[in-house]
Amino acid sequence: MSEVNETEHVFVFNGNENSNTGECHVRIGSRMYKYIIGVRGASPRREYIQSPDGQDVYLSDLVELVESENTHKLLNTESLKWSYKSVDFQNRNKILILGFPHCGTTVLRTKMGDCLNAMEVTREIDFVCKCLSENHPEYKIIVKSADTVTSPITLGEYNDDFDYLKIDKNIPSVPPSNNRFYHDYHSILIIKNPYEVFGSISRRAINNESVADLDESNEHSFEAYEKYAKVWLKYRESDEERYNCIKYEEMFEDNFKCLKNLFSKIGLKYEEDIFENRKNYYSVEDVSFAESRKICNFFDRHDAQPFDHEHETFRAWQIHQKFEPMTNPESYKDIPSELLQRIKDSEIVKELGYLPPE
Repeated sequence: MSEVNETEHVFVFNGNENSNTGECHVRIGSRMYKYIIGVRGASPRREYIQSPDGQDVYLSDLVELVESENTHKLLNTESLKWSYKSVDFQNRNKILILGFPHCGTTVLRTKMGDCLNAMEVTREIDFVCKCLSENHPEYKIIVKSADTVTSPITLGEYNDDFDYLKIDKNIPSVPPSNNRFYHDYHSILIIKNPYEVFGSISRRAINNESVADLDESNEHSFEAYEKYAKVWLKYRESDEERYNCIKYEEMFEDNFKCLKNLFSKIGLKYEEDIFENRKNYYSVEDVSFAESRKICNFFDRHDAQPFDHEHETFRAWQIHQKFEPMTNPESYKDIPSELLQRIKDSEIVKELGYLPPE
């Protein structure tokens, strides 16, 4: 492995593979920043500021350099993604949320992002950039995986079977669990009632394509749900404290006790009212702060909500609603009959404790 010099910018994040630097969009409280990734010992960032007409955002001209005492011994490109040293449980500041689509991962990420010491990465990604985590030990940095089909967690179930990542195989594994990749993370796996999940997916299906007919490698297929559920069940019973497996429905029970316990365990500091009140406007993937504000204001004025198939608009509207369970006991009626029967017959679904609707 070759070392890089002190001034070299080496890593690409949400960027071009041939670039020397990358960028990462994060939310800290009510502010959005674009970080330049790949700089040793510092984090250059630019802030997104609302324009005077309130209809758009623009990037500030001033580049703020967030100094850090930490320096990186970057061995290769992948070493910026994955850390190979042991990190004390209390000092871990990388949080990964993984869940099957439509299981509540986005609303969980935004709620965690409302915590006082949180930095929320607003695009879906499978890892926390090492530069960001080491330059900002004062923050808990939260990411949400894009899907369970391509995620390193479910592909290898936290082991070394990740050839597509082109990781240097000479780097030794780090105990526990012989895992070199997520050993220094707090990993949160969330799952939701499949009758709710596939009712939602069916309503948002593109071109009315039957979910039951989708290829099993598709991230929205029932096969993918069962595969993820096996991983969820496995780590639900794990003694390792880095795994946190929760059900969507549990988040709202007993005055949010499940979330409060989780936040305390992983070191997120919060004010009690974050569970009762929306603290900020949120950015969802390609929907900016300003666009989210416009969407919310429009539907609030008309006392309405977007159609489910208007995917990005619906998601932006949905995460700005009151923090309460988004469930519908009639949701199963939207599931194609063949798929509905497969869910009813699934032993894995029964093991999860989800019963067929009456």
